[in-house]
Amino acid sequence: MSDQLPNRWLKCPRLSNKPISDKFVAFKTPLDSKFNHNVPEMYRFTPSMVFDYVKKYKRRLGLWIDLTNTSRFYDRAEVEQRGCIYKKLSCRGHGETPSVQQTKQFINVVSDFIEQNPNDLIGVHCTHGFNRTGFLLCAYMIMQEDCGVDFAILYFARERPPGIYKQDYIDELIKRFDNDFSMEAPMKPDWCDEEQIDYDDDDREGSSHSQSNSSKRRYMMLIEDEDAVYMIDRDNCIFQVENLKFPHNAKPRHLRNTLLDGEMVIDKVDGREKPRYLVYDIIRFEDINVGKDHFYPVRLLCIEKEIVNPRNRAIVSGHIRKELEPFSVIIKRFWDVRMAHSLLEEKFIRTLHHEPDGLIFQPSELPYTGGPCEHILKWKPSELNSIDFKLVIEKESGEGIVTKTQGNLYVGGSNIRFGCLPYNKTIKDLNNKIIECKLYNGQWVFMRERTDKSFPNSYTTAMAVKESILNPVTKEYLLDYIKYKSYGQSDRHQSKRPRLE
Repeated sequence: MSDQLPNRWLKCPRLSNKPISDKFVAFKTPLDSKFNHNVPEMYRFTPSMVFDYVKKYKRRLGLWIDLTNTSRFYDRAEVEQRGCIYKKLSCRGHGETPSVQQTKQFINVVSDFIEQNPNDLIGVHCTHGFNRTGFLLCAYMIMQEDCGVDFAILYFARERPPGIYKQDYIDELIKRFDNDFSMEAPMKPDWCDEEQIDYDDDDREGSSHSQSNSSKRRYMMLIEDEDAVYMIDRDNCIFQVENLKFPHNAKPRHLRNTLLDGEMVIDKVDGREKPRYLVYDIIRFEDINVGKDHFYPVRLLCIEKEIVNPRNRAIVSGHIRKELEPFSVIIKRFWDVRMAHSLLEEKFIRTLHHEPDGLIFQPSELPYTGGPCEHILKWKPSELNSIDFKLVIEKESGEGIVTKTQGNLYVGGSNIRFGCLPYNKTIKDLNNKIIECKLYNGQWVFMRERTDKSFPNSYTTAMAVKESILNPVTKEYLLDYIKYKSYGQSDRHQSKRPRLE
């Protein structure tokens, strides 16, 4: 089917960490809008996002090399209309490494382009941007830049982790360019364990299994006008959302110049996964700086009356066809602080379609604050408290000690190691990645990779979380404190309103 996703594509990382050899951007194949009904918004990757990515390097993407063995993923015109040269060099995959002739052709195309355009970047992709792409980029570095085979393989792996993960590709590079050593391929990344669909994919291999997990990611949403709705993630990656409408509450037109804050969740309803964007704050409404006003009642009512309710009326009247939208938009519910005990009861939690992990207490009378806000209280059970670290795998050595490899944990704003993990196969491919860890029996324990973040928690945040783990605020203490402080106060004097996190 022409709109069927490539196997193992969905959670495959989009792009290399930075330009490889200061020339190449390696990435998985983008998919155009005909695939959107199969791709949740948070996982979409279009040709335009590649061009947006290179803007931060203040360089032009001048050459786009497509190594896939198909043309169904996107229209090459999307590339060429941006003044970028599109070059198709089909490589089969299916366990076949690029041939000697294909490798020579790739190197010739790249060398000729660089000679004429020395400052431009070159985009290279296969289906996933790892094996065929990695093979040819390594071959270029070996033949044109006099790199050793081992250096080229490891360098590619550093910038596009875990690198070439098919053993036969590594074996062929060594056989072709330096037959005096061997190298073991890294373990397959977790995203390879994604259910395969039985159709003629560009890069098919043996069967595997899938496991669905609840996910929650923060996004800001900019509503410029009709057909101009954008999402902004934690890394300031901006992408357009298609088929999402926001009618004006009082006028026969679309909302304009409105900025929202919220999170995308995947709810499980009747065995089906449904993406939902939960709006929990608003910064600007139609060029009005509502972010300076009180959260309650001004900003919260603005979300309900000006954003969500007009959409709901349009859905009921048929002016918005809900089934064509990429996800639903609802308000994130807040309650009076005295309702905290009810929100933590099992009876209430069972009514939710996604897994909660705590409460956030939102100040009612403060303006919107960008970045960390010391007045917002995030509470969760101490066993769920965690820190997002940057993992750096390093060798520890010195006089009188046995050299060993371990995973050192770093936080933002500090070059001093915050903690460490034992080196094992779970973390071996996560060097320089952001990972989430919890403290258990005095030792940091790996929980998961944070693919939605590019930076660790700040030192201040990390210290605050560590303190909350070592000296936790228990559920009982929290509820008793709320009860004591709330006694005799009217609704008007409640300064914080909790939401379920």
